[in-house]
Amino acid sequence: MKKYIGLLAAVVLTSSVFVACKKNDDDATTPTNTNKLRMHFHTSLGDNEIQLGVEGQDNTGRKYVIDRLQFYISDFTLVGHDDNVEYNNHILFDANQPSYVVGDIAVGHFNSFNFNAGVNPAVNHDDPSTYKTGNPLANQSPSMHWGWASGYKFIVLEGKVDADGNGVADKDFVIHVGTDDLLRNVSISNHFDTQANADYTLHMNIDVAELFTNVDLSGTLIAHMPNTLTETVADNMQNAVTLE
Repeated sequence: MKKYIGLLAAVVLTSSVFVACKKNDDDATTPTNTNKLRMHFHTSLGDNEIQLGVEGQDNTGRKYVIDRLQFYISDFTLVGHDDNVEYNNHILFDANQPSYVVGDIAVGHFNSFNFNAGVNPAVNHDDPSTYKTGNPLANQSPSMHWGWASGYKFIVLEGKVDADGNGVADKDFVIHVGTDDLLRNVSISNHFDTQANADYTLHMNIDVAELFTNVDLSGTLIAHMPNTLTETVADNMQNAVTLE
């Protein structure tokens, strides 16, 4: 059996209003006294936590400067022994902002959770201008959207890397991952219990060095549309996002 955790305001709307607003489900609000499932992210290069715009190094000593790291999270699902709890919304992760609300707390014992790194294909080709300001799928600055044909940018990774091992992070990379074919599921095993009267926070880490696994640093690191580089980064999301 699946439980669907939507946004509570949608439950009390009339059917005519629901139809008129169905593209903006993420805009609805929930009572402030409802406990929440949350995520708190750290950004790292291997074992070393980093900040945007500040030089850091991975476990091998290779230096990077990460200027921009954003990605969409969609279809977040808690997996339990008997029930799965699905949160039908989108979250836009930005390395400048560590904390996010997934949705209302679901009470139970869970053994894993998963989400898609990217935008659900059902809305990937929507016009961002049809969403209200503040919605993750609305227009963003810098942009997270290519246009209706290609849809949203699922993962944006920009900065510099020491590609030749000379100790200087001096090679630019601009990697924009998107299109329906590059949507990837991230699944994390973890047993935990949630309570009705308390928030629950999943403490997460995104390892940028892991995103570069199997990437040829000597080649071009500029990619705005699907190619081998963007496919590799999309595939690496499964191991790059972990639970602390």
